[in-house]
Amino acid sequence: MYDWYEGERKIADPVEHGRRIGSKIAFDSEIRRELKVGGRCFFRVDIAVPQVPGGVVTLVNNHLEIKTTPKGREEQMVEILGRIKNVPHPVIMAGDHNSAPEDLSATSLVRVVWRQVNTPEALLDTAARVSDLVTGTVVPGYRERSIVNVLKNFQNPLAPDIPILLPNPVRGMFEQVRDHRFADGTSFDFRGDADRSINRNSRTLANSNEHRRWGHRTTFSVRRPIGPVGRYRLDWFFVRSGHLKDPNDDNAPYVLAPHYGETLAEFNDSVKPKFSDHRPIVVDIPLQEPPAAAKLDTH
Repeated sequence: MYDWYEGERKIADPVEHGRRIGSKIAFDSEIRRELKVGGRCFFRVDIAVPQVPGGVVTLVNNHLEIKTTPKGREEQMVEILGRIKNVPHPVIMAGDHNSAPEDLSATSLVRVVWRQVNTPEALLDTAARVSDLVTGTVVPGYRERSIVNVLKNFQNPLAPDIPILLPNPVRGMFEQVRDHRFADGTSFDFRGDADRSINRNSRTLANSNEHRRWGHRTTFSVRRPIGPVGRYRLDWFFVRSGHLKDPNDDNAPYVLAPHYGETLAEFNDSVKPKFSDHRPIVVDIPLQEPPAAAKLDTH
C-alpha cells in the first residue's frame, strides 16, 4: 500500500517531475503533493430506521486509495467486506472507490522498470515497441489490441478480464463485492432492469448506478480529458437488502433494493466553480415492495 506521509515528503524523482509536467500540458491538471498522517479506508455507522425489520440500517462509506494499484484497492475491499460480513441489517455501502486502472502514487525510474518486468501486459507492449523500432515491422494486431481494450473497459468495471491480451485491472474489486456473502448467505444487489433504472437500462448495476448506452456515467474527469482518457467512474453504490442470495436474482423482492441510481452531472457542473470535483450520485431505496413499472417519487 502507499505510505502517504513518507512517500510524498521525499524529493520527487525526475521521472515523477516529467509526469507532472506532462499532466499539466496534456490534461491541464496538476499532480500535487498530498501530506496525510494516518490511514483512511472506510467508516461504518448504524442508523435507526423503524420501518425496516430489526429497525436498523448500516451505512458504510468507503474512500479507497488512489495511490496504489488496482490490486491494492482490491485488497482494501477484501478487508472492508471482512469487517462487515456479520452485519445482520440492510447495508448501504457507498463512496469514492477510486476504481481507475492507474496507480497515481509518485513514480521513479526504478518503479517504471519494475512495472515493465513485473507486468505481463507491459512486457508485451514493450516487446511490440522494440520490434517496431528495430525491424520497422509492427506486431500484427498490437495497436488494434490497445484500442479495443480501451473501448472494452471504458466505464465498464465488469468487462471481461483477459490476462495479457485484453486485461481489465479493476474487475477484481467488483468481483469481490459481487461474490461476497454475508454470514446469513445474502449478497449485494447487482441487478439492472429497465423498469428500475433511471434511463431504462438493464445492464449490471444499472439499478444502483446510472448506466449509459456504453458503460456507467462518469463521476470524475480531469480538466481537459482526451477522448476516453481522463474520464472515470470512481463513485459507487452497493446495497444489501437482505433478500438476495444471488446478486442478479430478478425474482427476489425489491423492498430495500436500489432503484433509479443517478449521477447528478448537470447539478454539479452547472455552476463555476463546480460544487465538487466529483459528481454526486443518488439512489432510491424503497421501504416497502414497490410497483414494478412506476418510478418512486422519493428523491
